[in-house]
Amino acid sequence: SLTSSTKIKTFFEAKTEPISGQINYVAGKISGSANYGYALSHRPNFSAKAVNQLLAAGEQVYWAGEKISDDFEAGSIVVKAGDGTNERVEKLAQDLGLDFTGLGKEPKALHQLKSPKIGLYKSWQANMDEGWTRWLLTEYAFAHDTLHDADIRDGDLSKYHAIILPDQSPRGILNGHRPGSMPEEFTGGLGLEGTLALKKYVEQGGTIVALDEASDFLITHFGLPVRNAVGTVSSRSFFIPGSLIRMDIETGHPLAYGMPEQAAANFVRSRAFEVVKMDRMGEGGKEDIPEPPAPDVEVIARYAKKDLLMSGWALGEKRYLGGKAAMVRLPVGNGDVVLIGFRPQFR
Repeated sequence: SLTSSTKIKTFFEAKTEPISGQINYVAGKISGSANYGYALSHRPNFSAKAVNQLLAAGEQVYWAGEKISDDFEAGSIVVKAGDGTNERVEKLAQDLGLDFTGLGKEPKALHQLKSPKIGLYKSWQANMDEGWTRWLLTEYAFAHDTLHDADIRDGDLSKYHAIILPDQSPRGILNGHRPGSMPEEFTGGLGLEGTLALKKYVEQGGTIVALDEASDFLITHFGLPVRNAVGTVSSRSFFIPGSLIRMDIETGHPLAYGMPEQAAANFVRSRAFEVVKMDRMGEGGKEDIPEPPAPDVEVIARYAKKDLLMSGWALGEKRYLGGKAAMVRLPVGNGDVVLIGFRPQFR
């Protein structure tokens, strides 16, 4: 299907004015009595930056596990009042344009947050997606380290709350540049040793977030019970070279707090996930054995079943993509793997 467009054939001029310097946001509002502290919606993007700055300043910050009020659903952010809290909240409201509401008493089911430490994998192969991910982490005040292949093979990964693998081919992640193509220190990829180090990190309680094609690396080398549902479909039947695709979001899941019920995915030859089920057919027919328990796969976002195309061009999206999982979380040992089948930080 194609979206409609209009071609402008006549020349026109627009009165424009260049903008330079720092952008000044409209100041947010602070309302209500803050005997206990403040509530902040999880919906604005800048709420993540505010949380990181508050935690770095030593504030006690929480996610609410239950609905606080009609204006603050589960997942809302709670800041407990302490020395200097009022001044910090006022500054954030001014600088970031965020609205804070005072809380007279402690909400129920609070989950305390810690300052996150993130490791961002950077292959020696040039990777634009890594650069955009790093820019985003910097802009929103996430403390992060760049992890090259040797850092993952030889370093202490246990200090990271999460490790992010940007969009990159499994072959690029595993093998990198071939030996002899450039100086030795820039050749090779994670290799077997680095792959095992990542798996050990997850099994011991860590979290790995894989973006788009990097999901294939974890599916293959961690033996995850999911597959890319569109990975083997012919491009003559299914092809989306770069379009916005509608998703339905499980807004009650902690990884989706603050999201609307529907959102756009930047789908660039991207992925859709489905659970792999054991084939019970053998050479002698169907095996008469009990069904194994279903794999523990949490679906956080699905591509919509209808009206998928929001902008751009797509072929076969309804047949091959509709209703398939776009983002999932799977347990691996004591940790988790999060697969995002598209590029969530698209510019």
